[in-house]
Amino acid sequence: MLERLYCSRGTGGCFRHVRRDDTFFDMPRRPSLVAAAAAALCLAACAGSPVAGEPATTPVPPGATAAATLAPGEQPSFAFAGDCDSMVTEAEIEDLVGADITPLSAQPGGRASAVEVLGGLACGWGGGDYAWYVVLTVIPAEGLEATIAEYSYPGDHDCWGQNEVGAEGACYFGRVVAGYWLAGVFQVESGTGLLPTDSIDGLAAIVEARATDHPATPVAFPAGMWKPMQCGALSAGVAEKYPGESGAVSGTTPTGFVGPGFPAATATVGALRCNWSNSHRFVTELMPGAGWAIERLTDTAPIVVDGAVAAVVQHEDDGSARITATDGVNLAWITAAEGVSEVEAAAFLAAVMRAAAG
Repeated sequence: MLERLYCSRGTGGCFRHVRRDDTFFDMPRRPSLVAAAAAALCLAACAGSPVAGEPATTPVPPGATAAATLAPGEQPSFAFAGDCDSMVTEAEIEDLVGADITPLSAQPGGRASAVEVLGGLACGWGGGDYAWYVVLTVIPAEGLEATIAEYSYPGDHDCWGQNEVGAEGACYFGRVVAGYWLAGVFQVESGTGLLPTDSIDGLAAIVEARATDHPATPVAFPAGMWKPMQCGALSAGVAEKYPGESGAVSGTTPTGFVGPGFPAATATVGALRCNWSNSHRFVTELMPGAGWAIERLTDTAPIVVDGAVAAVVQHEDDGSARITATDGVNLAWITAAEGVSEVEAAAFLAAVMRAAAG
């Protein structure tokens, strides 16, 4: 397995691509593949920040070139009405990859993703006789010109695993199509003779045609959206409420077979996941601009979080509790292990939200 780290000369920020050798295409068949692909999508959809000791991702300031502003708590208009089939059908994906496919969800449990905050759509498909899958993000391009340039490939793609005629294998790619930044990873089925670059061209043509019924709207951010920050700065703010208790923090970097759209959205929005080294080992996540998403969470019960206009708790199968809260504009959540007081977790989340607000 080869890892390539792409870094910006302008911001110093980096994001990782994972490239695999030809043995990747002989991995176990569908059950293991679908689970692995779903896990990669989950990692990509969740907020991330650098692992201790790794290069930090410098966020792109949100709203710097945004052409519109949302009202506080207003949900953005999602690309293609938030429906993957409106962009490209399963049958069309099957034709482009040369195999049967299984749709995968990029937003597990109804949680918001940074792609959605930008008004984008994330779609994934897995399956086939050999290990491959397709992950796509489609995000409005207007207002994100600098980000797109930052995360683009020379020639709009980066391919590997091809034979002597360019067939087989997979490509990371990103290009602007009909006002959308279409990006992701596309792998064709082994033995079909399909060229992944041709399949990406075919996909782009489909998206361009469908965009006539779903025109792109400029990226817009709500007033009061939290500014991007790193876990260390968040920890300093929390320490005012919990002196000596918040300890050091580290985050996790979402990696996987996903292409440039997810890391670009994460940096632009300022989505952040922090692992706290306090006595309760809390995990917190921030999703600036996603306050509207609290209403779509399921299996919830109300809970009080100081300073929040709404807060709910969800109980997980492993005994942990996830508390999600919004200030009306932004979304934050905390995961507390089994046996940890939900009242204590809610109080810590309130401190995190105050620190995020500055």
